Amino acid sequence: MTKAEVYFTSFIVEHTLPFHVCRHTGKLFRKMFPDSEIANNYACSSTKTAAMMNLALEPECSEDLYRLIKTGKRPYSIMVDESNDIMCEKECAILVRYYSEAQDKVTVGFVDMPVCNDAKAGNIFNCIASSMHDKGLEWSNCVGFSSDNCLYATVS
Repeated sequence: MTKAEVYFTSFIVEHTLPFHVCRHTGKLFRKMFPDSEIANNYACSSTKTAAMMNLALEPECSEDLYRLIKTGKRPYSIMVDESNDIMCEKECAILVRYYSEAQDKVTVGFVDMPVCNDAKAGNIFNCIASSMHDKGLEWSNCVGFSSDNCLYATVS
């Protein structure tokens, strides 16, 4: 069971899918695979996905990302996706897109998912800036920004 949830959480991160997709996957899997015990017991909605990303996958998968961005060796752009959890908290997933030598391609890495209940631009920026500071990440090579509502800006 946990293996399936980790695989799907990794899929969500790898393909930068919105977290609200996770709210519907359990029902979909049960319809698609009615004879599967794993599908029948799958219970990984957006809140559990967020917890798995923050507490399990992020520390393990971010070494390459942090090493490159902390040292300022690679330009990167920030991507943000806001989502409500089941307690109506607005979570702000912060991802970065950068070139990974290890994967030999442009890839996306997870940075953080702080609660950001006031969705005004200044507050969202402050959440992002605070997370970047807490992780020790440099802004010097940040070349762009995009959010789930298709606003784009260049960071100077």
